[in-house]
Amino acid sequence: GKVGVLASPAARKVALFDAALADEGLTALYPADEAPLLSAIRSIKSNGPSDATRAALRAASTELQDQGAVVQMIACTEFSLISSALAAGTKGFDTLDILVLELVAFATNSRGHNLASTTLPDAANRSGAARGNKKNRPTGKGTLQMLNKTVRATLAGTAIGLASFTAASAQDLVIGVPNWPSASATANILEQVIETNFGLEVELQNGTNPIIFEAMDSGSMHVHPEVWMPNQQNLHDTFVVENGTVVMNENPVQANQGMCVPTYIAEQYDITTIEDLTDPEKMAIFDTDGDGRPQVWIGAPGWASTVIERIRARSYGYDEVLDLEEYDGTVAWGALGTAIEAEEPWIGFCYDPHFIFVAYDLTYLEEPAHDPATWNVIQPTDDPAWLENSMASTAWNGATLHLHYAANVQENYPEVAALFDAYEMPAEVLSTMGLELSINDVEPADFAAQWIADNEDIVLGWLTN
Repeated sequence: GKVGVLASPAARKVALFDAALADEGLTALYPADEAPLLSAIRSIKSNGPSDATRAALRAASTELQDQGAVVQMIACTEFSLISSALAAGTKGFDTLDILVLELVAFATNSRGHNLASTTLPDAANRSGAARGNKKNRPTGKGTLQMLNKTVRATLAGTAIGLASFTAASAQDLVIGVPNWPSASATANILEQVIETNFGLEVELQNGTNPIIFEAMDSGSMHVHPEVWMPNQQNLHDTFVVENGTVVMNENPVQANQGMCVPTYIAEQYDITTIEDLTDPEKMAIFDTDGDGRPQVWIGAPGWASTVIERIRARSYGYDEVLDLEEYDGTVAWGALGTAIEAEEPWIGFCYDPHFIFVAYDLTYLEEPAHDPATWNVIQPTDDPAWLENSMASTAWNGATLHLHYAANVQENYPEVAALFDAYEMPAEVLSTMGLELSINDVEPADFAAQWIADNEDIVLGWLTN
């Protein structure tokens, strides 16, 4: 026989009930298009049940019924709230009810509960059944035998997925949130996708790169949404390569980084190469405070790239001409926007994907091609004389962005680990994220919800690849 499964697409993706049903000679049947159900789940989580969500569930239930699945299981707590919307004539039951009854039976040593009490009445008669009208409960022998088999399979499947699909305790997963816009948006997207599809409680916590990596190592955090490589090579080597406590996603976003200026500055003042930064006459336009020393922003405190940019400034020699300034990225990008609006000078560290390359016309300064022999980067934590003993006198060797996650997620939440492994994000989306959050003042959670609604094909790819 066929059993209809009404759940998040994640249940089908991990085949939560399929094997257990097959052991009973039954076949799990899912709606052909699960996107409306995913939208309904999100809507119920955000706004509660509605006519639209009931209609979505009824349409899916009717589709399954038309394909021969008269027995249908509700395997999603959001749909438990609208179970009365199942198609008329179906024999439905809620997996949560079965699990609770089995737990009570186990605790009281009274196995063998009444199956009829776990099944929902026919859709046409549910209001009566809710008042205790037992004649509306399914009692046909064939249907009851299938229900008995389905209940056993449900218990088996639920036992397999218990760690991830039953009611979860608070803070099952903690996502680290570094202090740049695309990372914040990505963290919120992952939070909502995981909570919607896997029933876990997810918390977002701000943190620097070292703090997030150390927390993933200890198990108090579980995800870093956007690790720049090779900027964080030392953290990667420590926790991924040596300790084996962190896993790197293998679907990187290609990135660039280096010094840049607004294109009008490059054209008007002929500032186009890194060597121009050693020319006091050309650099004089960047003396914004009138103290006789021009300034260049090299990054935010705590960024690994900021350390490297200080090394690069010393290697190229422009640290003798420019004051190297460190402050928060949002302040720097605000200053960039103000300067461009007034067509005034600005120079600083840039990287893309980033919203500044969507919002403004910028030019990277040309450099000699990357030569590994000219790079010897030592972190301050590794050597008190790190600056004197380091060198980086050619361009960055490109960059890649990778999601990293705690290795224990593979054991505790394997389906979430599979999502992290399949995760990939188009580079242009990261730039759009920054534009919406930084320029248009969209809240990260609001951006995430809208992006998920507009990009269900990408999200379903994470869940199914």
